[in-house]
Amino acid sequence: MPGQRIEEVEIAEIFGTSRTPVREAVSQLVAAGLLHKTPRLGAIVPRLDVRQTLDLMDFSAELAASAARFAARRLRDEEIATLREHCEELELHVAANDVASYAITASLFHSLIIAASRNTYLIEALQRSVIHLARYFRYCLTYPGQMRADLADHWRLIEAFENRDGEAARMQMRQHALVDPEIIGDYIADLEQDDSR
Repeated sequence: MPGQRIEEVEIAEIFGTSRTPVREAVSQLVAAGLLHKTPRLGAIVPRLDVRQTLDLMDFSAELAASAARFAARRLRDEEIATLREHCEELELHVAANDVASYAITASLFHSLIIAASRNTYLIEALQRSVIHLARYFRYCLTYPGQMRADLADHWRLIEAFENRDGEAARMQMRQHALVDPEIIGDYIADLEQDDSR
């Protein structure tokens, strides 16, 4: 969680390893900007303020739209078939109202699109931004009707990919990634409440 301290000893015990590989992993995460290191507290999960969160959402949406445009030209037929399988699985999660399973499968769907962009720099930038926004994406799915709407966007993306229509894929992904003003308002209120604890 944002603001949470990384306990190297505890992590080493959980994974049954020494502290050395944990320390190395933490150093890599600090270098990637996914953790912050402070002299007295050690490594902590960064806490984004409201402005940083909104800026990151805009940035991430543009990156995702670009990835979809590249993917429309570069996806292999078998990858499109896998996207269809993910959507069929998402249908089951919607029917069961299983937000946790939906979020996992949706992540696989988006990861495949990102990888299919075949652009190393874009992939790296998206992976960094998505990690910071994962909580927001899960938060959105808890709203009534949101999983169903999200799934409809996924099917429209598949249609664009099947037509090899990069511009349609870009526009659909951009719309898919847009922030709902009401949800973002609630999300930010929750962030501020977490900060006050």
